[in-house]
Amino acid sequence: MIACPIYFWTKLTPTAIAIETKNTRITYADLHQRIEATKPESRLVCEDSFQTIIQLIAAFRAGYCVQLLDPQSRHSVPEIPAHWHAKPTLPNTWGITAPSTVIYTSGSSATPKGVVHSLEQHIWAALGANKANCFQDTDAWLLNLPLHHVSGLGIVFRCLVRGARLVMPETARDFLADVHRVTHVSVVRPQLQRMIEQGGNYTHLKYVLLGGSSCPDTVIDRARTCGIPVSVSYGLTEMGGQVATSVGDAMTGTVLPYRTVYTENEQIYVSGRCRCLGYWTDAGIVLQTHAKGGLATRDLGRFKANQLSVIGRMDALFISGGENIQPEAIESVLLSHPDIRACCVAPKPCEQYGHRPVAFIDPMVPHIGTWATQHLHPYQRPVEYRAWPSNCSPAKPDRARLANRLLNGIPPTSY
Repeated sequence: MIACPIYFWTKLTPTAIAIETKNTRITYADLHQRIEATKPESRLVCEDSFQTIIQLIAAFRAGYCVQLLDPQSRHSVPEIPAHWHAKPTLPNTWGITAPSTVIYTSGSSATPKGVVHSLEQHIWAALGANKANCFQDTDAWLLNLPLHHVSGLGIVFRCLVRGARLVMPETARDFLADVHRVTHVSVVRPQLQRMIEQGGNYTHLKYVLLGGSSCPDTVIDRARTCGIPVSVSYGLTEMGGQVATSVGDAMTGTVLPYRTVYTENEQIYVSGRCRCLGYWTDAGIVLQTHAKGGLATRDLGRFKANQLSVIGRMDALFISGGENIQPEAIESVLLSHPDIRACCVAPKPCEQYGHRPVAFIDPMVPHIGTWATQHLHPYQRPVEYRAWPSNCSPAKPDRARLANRLLNGIPPTSY
């Protein structure tokens, strides 16, 4: 059991700014009072980030295990067992070893799973990330990612354990309007590309953490040339967020403190103090580990001298004419085209070759086939290019859904 961080900072630095919104700045002392006046709940629909944070801390103080729910899927998951809620014996404290959060994976390659963490694991994740991200108590991080994802929740924990300032975006649609208000910001590739295209002075930024789907080296190089201090990050829900992050101009990731990484047959395995308790199942909390103690990520990569290079997903690989096709390798080349903002490659059934690659791109550019011929091996070249589906997020494409459309022969005009 530990003191609630908000209560701790209220006693140590009560006038320090905890949360900055569009219209007001809320000190740690003010935030503590709001939390004390809030009735705790164990099932939070993450619509209003500010209110969600207050409710979340109140629930932790009450000893609740909190389900963080996407507003779009609030009714699709059952409530957690009542016996998971064990109230702490002292006020303004956190019980840190019991189940405390249930975060649902994105389900990009499978059915979403409820990942269970203790507060201790979230805290270790934040401590290691803060050290790697050079995050100090005088800094500020923009909360431009959803709280029902570990990427957004991780930002909150980093600020709380450091006693730093958490900045709420003024607008949900245009994070560029808020970048000037912070020292640290987390982005996915489309957001980074918007920062590049807008240009401007980014010298106030200490850290731009790039996560999500893979990003071509050419885009990262352009960002750094524009003065954007971008660091490439690899992480996953089961580890509370960041696992490895690049340092300086590197493209590979240095493993963060309190994390352990190894590979076997190129599959990445992870462990450490921030690894989750397990997955919520009908049989309870279950976690299956490798013989060496690591959790299988089903991500492919190479690990040497504490440097991790991610290749792609095991789930994404398919065979075409006897050749192993890693879609991420094709996507990286196509995304290096100066006019393509988004790309996802999926397998299309073929009687002769088994499967052939099809590329979904945005925007559709002329002579893309010529570009592919110049930059890809013959077996990697897509046999078809389709316009980007209107119902597919460019930040994290649903490859399985696109592959299913190809399998069922759905024409491009149906998108």
